[in-house]
Amino acid sequence: MKFTGKNVQGKIIISLQNGQQIGKLKGLIINPDNITVAALLLESKALFKDKMIISYDKVHSIDEIITVKYSNCLERASIKSPLGKLVKQKLNFFGTPIITEEGSILGSVEDFIFDVKTGQINSLLVKGKIYEKIFRGSAELPVSQVTTIGNDAIIAKAGSKEALLLSEDGLSEKMDSLKGSSSKLWNTTKGSTIKWSKHLSTTLKNLTSQKEENLQGNDCSPEEFTENKQETQDTKKS
Repeated sequence: MKFTGKNVQGKIIISLQNGQQIGKLKGLIINPDNITVAALLLESKALFKDKMIISYDKVHSIDEIITVKYSNCLERASIKSPLGKLVKQKLNFFGTPIITEEGSILGSVEDFIFDVKTGQINSLLVKGKIYEKIFRGSAELPVSQVTTIGNDAIIAKAGSKEALLLSEDGLSEKMDSLKGSSSKLWNTTKGSTIKWSKHLSTTLKNLTSQKEENLQGNDCSPEEFTENKQETQDTKKS
């Protein structure tokens, strides 16, 4: 499973040291210099006036639950600390436009894919009208194409449009759509065939029953009926 900035939000954070729930993930703090996840931002509690964060190097694993090594890994987002300065920047990828060095607009950031082991962001999921029409989803831009990350825009290298890839989410959605359409067509065809088969079976059964009734209406066997018919024809000739 690929983890993105959005699909990890709201996950519970548990300490491996004592099994205690530390909190829930509100969002990820991004370091724009090396394009990595620098820290976890926790949902606010009335007990803490300051924003509480966990440095990403304290994270043990991310799956259905986020696990951290120790229960004392929480820290206040102090303005004086490097992480605190990143929190103050309020850098938000979501919805930020991506512009190439030539001035072309590739779209806006819908989400990003990152490596949960290292925190390294691998690619940006780019949303735009052209991708929605063609891919029914988003395109994927490798971060190797990104030169600058700012609050107002993300700058990509010249020619980055050619580096865009179809994201697995868009492909999966398209394949599911095709699969659904095929399944619907098959079920419709199957249903029609069953109905036609039942109708044909009933018709043949009725014809067979009528034939048997006609034979039973005569007091003779089929052989006797043939002989009587022949005698009648001979009598008419004479």
